Amino acid sequence: GAMVLWANGGWIRDGIRQATDRQALLPGQSGVIIISSSISNRPSLLYPGIAYGNAPGYSPPYILPHYIHQTVEDRRIMSCQVRESIQTWIDMNPGYTHKLYDAQDRIDFVKKHYPWLLDLFLALPTNVERADTWRYLALHKLGGVYADSDVKCMQPISSWNAEHNHDAALLVGIAKRNMKTGDTFEFNQFVMASMPGHPVMASMPLVITSNVATSFLDGKRLSQQGAQHDAGVLSRTGPGAFTKALKVYAKRVGGPWPINSTLADQTHGILFGTARALPKFVLGMGWDTIDHNMTCLEVKQNIRPEAYICHQYFGTWKKNPEVSIKLTYENCAAGLTYNQYSSPLHEKVLNHAITAAV
Repeated sequence: GAMVLWANGGWIRDGIRQATDRQALLPGQSGVIIISSSISNRPSLLYPGIAYGNAPGYSPPYILPHYIHQTVEDRRIMSCQVRESIQTWIDMNPGYTHKLYDAQDRIDFVKKHYPWLLDLFLALPTNVERADTWRYLALHKLGGVYADSDVKCMQPISSWNAEHNHDAALLVGIAKRNMKTGDTFEFNQFVMASMPGHPVMASMPLVITSNVATSFLDGKRLSQQGAQHDAGVLSRTGPGAFTKALKVYAKRVGGPWPINSTLADQTHGILFGTARALPKFVLGMGWDTIDHNMTCLEVKQNIRPEAYICHQYFGTWKKNPEVSIKLTYENCAAGLTYNQYSSPLHEKVLNHAITAAV
């Protein structure tokens, strides 16, 4: 099939240079990227228009679809801490459809909704990179909220961004910033809230393809060991990739970049296009629990009342986690929606119900 090449700052397809609007997606990218025609023939997915706010049915206030998406590698092997974290999303958001996907569910989701991306999805070197990529696709397709399984919900989703009258179709959390200038240099993607079809989510497959290809062309081995493994994942499909997509989007819509976190703190977020960058302690609170030796609830009540979520940094996917937290798997609290399953049959029925719901 036809191939698309990115070479020296311009798009070339079958030897014919394309219109300059395609060059806006990844300006300044070096190297050569090869993408199968099954992806490149769907420009609506890869080259979204910037007039998103004017699309039919997509104008403020943006009321997020009532979906909560979460994922684990295997629902039969979940720690009590993960089960309890997941339960907060269910308990705090009655009336929402909570979807818990495992590794096979993620593959099935891509097969069903994005079959032209299946080769790329399966070619990713690790399960965590597939989990990263799937979360962008789930929000692109269905919208709602995505949250890692070690994140607790601390405030009902319906209240998120209410002080700005729900003026954003995408809510993202500031993660890392320059302490002198306040400039943000990384956004987290352990929690994201989005309307379906948002152009940032639409651009993620190409950003990820670019990052994987660049690693290959630079001769960087996709390490499976230690900190090198973790850094590779973070940059290829994780916060590094997500931040790159946000930067491109901000420039395309004429928004501010870099986002100043000090100003975001003062104004409870900065709007660019239809995205709102929320303060670090609103959609990224977590380290406070370690710094102050408090529970998530204690931090919410005493230090960070503005927090929407609490990230606990279990880091189960990392080869070299920053925090060592002992996870337990037996005698979990009573009344959890996702409890230890009594038989393979129960697991099979649950699996079928989740697949059917999607």
